[in-house]
Amino acid sequence: MLYNRRMTGTGKSLVSAGACIAVGMVAGRAIGLLRETMIAARFGTGSEASIAIALLIIPDFIASALIAGSAAATLIPAFSSRHDDEAASLLWQALLSSAAFFSIIALALATQEDALSHLFSGTSISGDGHAFYLVFATLPLTASTWVITAWLQYRRRFLAPAFANAIFNVVVVLTLWLAPLGLTVLACGIVAASILRLLAHLIAFFRSGGHVPPSPFSPWQLRRRLFAGYAATTGTGIAGMLPQYAPYAVMAAAGGIAIFNYAFKLVMLPGMLLQTIVQMVLLPWFVSIRENHHESRNRIYAAALQTGWILSFCLCLALSLAAHPLSMLCFGYGRMTPENIHAVGMAFAVGVWAVPGMVLTMLWQQILYAHEHTTTPLMASLLQSLLILPLCWLGQRLAGTPGALLGFAVIQTLPVFLLARQGVKRGMVVQLLPGRTTLMMTAASLVVFLAMAAPLQVWMQQPLAAAALTGLTGMAALAAGIAVNPPVRRWAMEQVKRA
Repeated sequence: MLYNRRMTGTGKSLVSAGACIAVGMVAGRAIGLLRETMIAARFGTGSEASIAIALLIIPDFIASALIAGSAAATLIPAFSSRHDDEAASLLWQALLSSAAFFSIIALALATQEDALSHLFSGTSISGDGHAFYLVFATLPLTASTWVITAWLQYRRRFLAPAFANAIFNVVVVLTLWLAPLGLTVLACGIVAASILRLLAHLIAFFRSGGHVPPSPFSPWQLRRRLFAGYAATTGTGIAGMLPQYAPYAVMAAAGGIAIFNYAFKLVMLPGMLLQTIVQMVLLPWFVSIRENHHESRNRIYAAALQTGWILSFCLCLALSLAAHPLSMLCFGYGRMTPENIHAVGMAFAVGVWAVPGMVLTMLWQQILYAHEHTTTPLMASLLQSLLILPLCWLGQRLAGTPGALLGFAVIQTLPVFLLARQGVKRGMVVQLLPGRTTLMMTAASLVVFLAMAAPLQVWMQQPLAAAALTGLTGMAALAAGIAVNPPVRRWAMEQVKRA
C-alpha cells in the first residue's frame, strides 16, 4: 500500500513537472524559431547571416558539450547522497569552479575571432566590432546557469530551467526587432540574454530554500569520484554534441550554412524539445526508482521507451508531410526568396527523421546514467563522432543540403542499437527488438494519423492547416499510446477512480 501511494504521488509530480517543462520548452523553442525567422529576414543567406548564426551556435556548443548534460548527470546523484549543508557546499564549489574554468576558455577563444569569422563566412568581421569577444563572455554565465539547473532538478523545481531558453530567446528577439542592424548589437543582446537567464535561476535557487552555507569550501566536496564521473559524462557530452554541430563545418566548407541552419532548426525544434523533457524529468525519477524491484522498475523503463518511440515517430511523419508549408510559414519573409524557402523545405522533410533516434538515444542514456553506467553512452557518442563528418560530407556531395541532413538522421539512429543491447545485457529490458505492444501502439497511432492527414493534406494546403495537422497528430499519438500501453493505462485509470 505504501509503495502504491508513493508511486501515485510520484506519478502526479511527474505529470505536473512534465506539463511545466513542456510549456516552457515549447515556448522557448517557438521563440527560438522566431529568432531564426528574424535572422533570416534581416540577414538573408549571405556572409553576415553565417556570422550571426556562428555568434549563437559556437558558445552554445561549447557550454552544452562541456557542462550541460555533465552537470545534471554528475551532480544530481551527488546531491541526493549528501545532507543539505554538504549538498549546498558542493553546489557552490561546483558553481565557482565552473565559472573560473569557463572564464579561462573564454579568454583563450577570444584570440581566435578572425579565424572563426573566416571559417563561417570567408570574410573578416573586424569592421563591425569584436562580436565574438562579447559572446565568449557568456561562457561562464552559461556554465553557472547549468550548475544551478542541476540543483533545481534535484529539488524538483522545474520552472526556471523550463523557461531558460524562452528568457534567452525573448531578449535576442527583442534585440533583432528593436535595435539597429549589426553583428555587434546582436552580440550585446546575447550577453544580456545570458545575464537575465542566470538571474532567473538564482532567484529560483533562493526561493527553493537554497542558501550559502557558513563554510562553503569546508569540507571539500569535489572529490576524485565526482571528477571521474564528470570526465566520463563530459566525454559523452562532447561526442554527443558533435553530431549536432559538426554538419555546420561541412556546410560552411560547401558554402551553404544559412540554408542548412534554417532547416536544421526546424528539425531540432521537436527533437530537442522531446530530449530536454526526457533529460530533466526522467533522470531524477529513474534515480529514485533504481532500488525498486527489477520487475516493476523495468516495466517503467519499457513504458518510457514505448511512449518515446510512438510520439516521436508519428510526429516526424506529420512534420515531413507538412515540410513545405511549414517552411513558408517560418521563413517566407524579408530577404528570403522562394528558391531559398523551397530548399529549406526539402532539407527539413529529410532531416526530421532524425527525431525518433534522438529521443530513444536520450531515453537509454538516462536509464544507464541512473544506474551509474557511463561507459556505453560514451562509446555510443564516440561512434557518432567518428562517423558524423564522413556521412554528412558524403551526403552533401551526393544530394546537397538534404543529403547532409540525411547523414545526420542516420547518425542519430545508430547509438540506439548499442545502448539497447547494453540494456538487455544488464537486465533493464527483456527484449532488444520492439515487441507486440510497441507495434500495436505504432499501428493504432498511424491509423489515427492517416485519418486526419489525408483530407488536410489534399484539401487544405495552407500553412495554418499544416500547423494544425502537426498538433492534432501529436495529441492523437499520445491518446493512442495511453490507450494501448498497459502501465500508463493502469495509472490513468487509478487517477480517474481517485477523481
